Amino acid sequence: MHLLAKATRILHKPMTGAHAAPPSKASPGDPPKNAPRLAINRRGRPPQNLRARPAPTLYFGDIEPYPDVRELLEQVNGLKFGDYGTISPVTLLGEDALDPVAEAIDILVNHSQWKTACTLISMVKPELRLLVLERCPDHAEALKRCPDAEARKTLNRALDTAGHKALRGQDFSGFLRLLPFCSRETASSLQAWLPPLTLEMVQALDEKTLIQAVDITVDRIKKLADPEAYLAELESLLTIAGKLQGPDLPRAVVMKCIVWESLGMGGIPDPVVLGKLKQLQYKTLLPALTPTLLARLPDEFKAAASIVAEEQATMSQNFKEGPDRLPLTPFYEFFGFRDALEAEDLSQAARLIHDSRDAAFRKQASEELFAVVTQKLIEGLTQQIERKDAEAAKQEASMEHEMAAVLAMTGVPSLAGMIETLLSQAKSPPGHFAQVLLEKLGFPAGDDPLSQTIEALPTLCDDHPFALDFILRTDQGKALVAQAVTNSLLKQRYHPATVASLVMALAERIDLQSIFLEGIAQDASAMMTVVIDLLKSGAPRGAEAAEKILSLTEGSKAARESLRAQMRDLLNTLCDEDHVIELDFILKTTRGERLVAQAVEDYLLLEPELNAATVFSLFKALAHRVDLRTTELFTIDAEWYLKDLRRSTPTVKTMLERLEYAQLGPDEELVKKCTQDLDQWRAGWRLLLLPCLHLDLSSQFGVGILSVFSAKAFDAAAADGKEGGARERMNHPLLGWRKPIESLKVMLNTRVAGQPLLSDEALVNVMRAILSHKVLASTTLEWMESLGGGFNQKRLYKAMASALNSLQADFSPSRFDHHLRADHAVAGAATLMEKTIDPVVMNSFKDEAWWQDFLLLRRQWNAARPRGPSPS
Repeated sequence: MHLLAKATRILHKPMTGAHAAPPSKASPGDPPKNAPRLAINRRGRPPQNLRARPAPTLYFGDIEPYPDVRELLEQVNGLKFGDYGTISPVTLLGEDALDPVAEAIDILVNHSQWKTACTLISMVKPELRLLVLERCPDHAEALKRCPDAEARKTLNRALDTAGHKALRGQDFSGFLRLLPFCSRETASSLQAWLPPLTLEMVQALDEKTLIQAVDITVDRIKKLADPEAYLAELESLLTIAGKLQGPDLPRAVVMKCIVWESLGMGGIPDPVVLGKLKQLQYKTLLPALTPTLLARLPDEFKAAASIVAEEQATMSQNFKEGPDRLPLTPFYEFFGFRDALEAEDLSQAARLIHDSRDAAFRKQASEELFAVVTQKLIEGLTQQIERKDAEAAKQEASMEHEMAAVLAMTGVPSLAGMIETLLSQAKSPPGHFAQVLLEKLGFPAGDDPLSQTIEALPTLCDDHPFALDFILRTDQGKALVAQAVTNSLLKQRYHPATVASLVMALAERIDLQSIFLEGIAQDASAMMTVVIDLLKSGAPRGAEAAEKILSLTEGSKAARESLRAQMRDLLNTLCDEDHVIELDFILKTTRGERLVAQAVEDYLLLEPELNAATVFSLFKALAHRVDLRTTELFTIDAEWYLKDLRRSTPTVKTMLERLEYAQLGPDEELVKKCTQDLDQWRAGWRLLLLPCLHLDLSSQFGVGILSVFSAKAFDAAAADGKEGGARERMNHPLLGWRKPIESLKVMLNTRVAGQPLLSDEALVNVMRAILSHKVLASTTLEWMESLGGGFNQKRLYKAMASALNSLQADFSPSRFDHHLRADHAVAGAATLMEKTIDPVVMNSFKDEAWWQDFLLLRRQWNAARPRGPSPS
């Protein structure tokens, strides 16, 4: 009965060396966080060297005491020794730098120069960083565990980038070899990105990395809640193993041995699932372990394979006697539970019940455990009666808490009544039960219950919510958990995935709002850093947890101001290519996009000195992804502004004037790189680009603020063909006046890197907005007629004809008035357009396909105008 336990120890014993798999769950006390971390100090500002994310830099002072290091670095091509004592790579270092860099790291680590060594690693190309570490594995391990937190952050960030680079290049072997050099949190984060195994991947891996890959995959599968999905994923692995023959047979043995142990958790009484389990157990049967095959297995797997083969021989009688005889409960659970009761290890018995997926076993075993607990209590009561002293009464109270903790560990709801009875009868302090329970879950108390709770809280929320509920039934328990949450968030003790799990688990159990507001009162910056980490980590339910925190703290001015300040300071870092994954995670959520949009506005308004490289990096990274219409200044429309002209509130015009005053003067190549996705730009960005291109907006926007509001509306319409211009009140009487419409001419005349600021599609979108309002359409046509021919006039007429065509018979509500149809102004505008076009200009259109389409459309309208139901 102990064979599988031995096999489990062999199969899953911690590996050492370059192929060790890091633990999957971080200890709350471990200082490293998931990399890459965006460093934020307590004032909400990043270190100065992160703001523009330059190349990693060393200083002569870092290596001056070590002449051998300087001599090695001077051999490296691509390192620039600056005039101000800096050492930085012109480009990230290539293969020819690996040996001197590795030798330099050896020297630096021997002298405990942790940060310098880690910075040196980050100077190497991401795909080559593994090779550096493999040249000095002992020192790499020392760097991972060094006492310098900043050095560890630098290393984690560099290895996280290297891991994602390996995955993008499908270098799975290199990816798996990299994991042992990573911190626990970084390795756990990277493992989540490993794609499902395929036959090609398995064949490409060596035996050691294959063990690691299958372990990661099986561990991921074990977390599935649905038994059928769990078994289906294991079947996928076994299907791959079944295709491995000939020279690949050792790989098949490795995979089957690991999956065999996992099948012990699949005892489900449902007949369909049970049949699938039996099929999978057939598939895990190992081939004959001949001496030749054993010799080809990895050394650490030879004994394990023999033990699994012996277990399969013992279990073979179940296969031979038909499907009805297959045990419902995995044999290691059944016999393990019996062994635990015989050894009077009630905590282990409770763990087996808790971890079992077999409802019948849980029911039967919990009843047996209940009987044992009752017997223990009777024995304790008898002892108290016989002794009749205070010590016996104290022991009885302690026994009641211990037995209540054992029953709570099972997670079986039917035992709740018994647990409540025991807790109500116990005469020990209420906090004593929590301490006993946590000790039984494997968290020693020591002299500090708070530290014990901080360490245990992730396990309670993820694996033991039933036990957590009993801790929270007392005021002392609630206070302790609340204190643990506040302390952990302020000191950033947990990985973002753990924080997300805590927030979602505790949201309905305790008063999280009071906890967060108390934390904000102590350190608003630290609390908002937690929110940003959740958004950029990509952790499961991380965005949901961040939204929960923000909704609970939306009334706190300190929280809002700190969050905005931190997002503004992180903006340049997020736009750096090394942090593209973090930016992706943030922009997946509506809240994240709004925060980034507001950060852009705050940066352009508040940054003391704007420079072309930084500003245009915003355009390159964000213009095609972030809608600026949600920011404070972009939400100000003409109607609100004109209600009180005495207000000193800044507007979008303020931002345009700042950009114009900065005289950025970007070169053509920079503009070209940053406007490659110009046709996909979201609302707001085209308007912001105008003052960056040496345009004298003060003279071209002749009516000042009204022209800016008009241009803002045209920009929004260009980016959004459905609703653009509505929020901006494009239909306001003052914006429909001829002079503000001149701002469209400015946008039409602007070309960016050889392409128009307004593409043909964007201009059609603008016309769709204009044609959604009768007065605006009429005023625009009058203005177009005054242009007197030329390329822009033709573009405008062509775009209007295309817009008329797209709006015909559009029965959806108009963007400006939902009581009207979107096509309500189309017929009148088409008639007016044909009347107002100069005959000479019209004659120049006669051979154009778009004009012929327009005339055909006009004839169809005249024959029978389509009618549809008006929107309610």
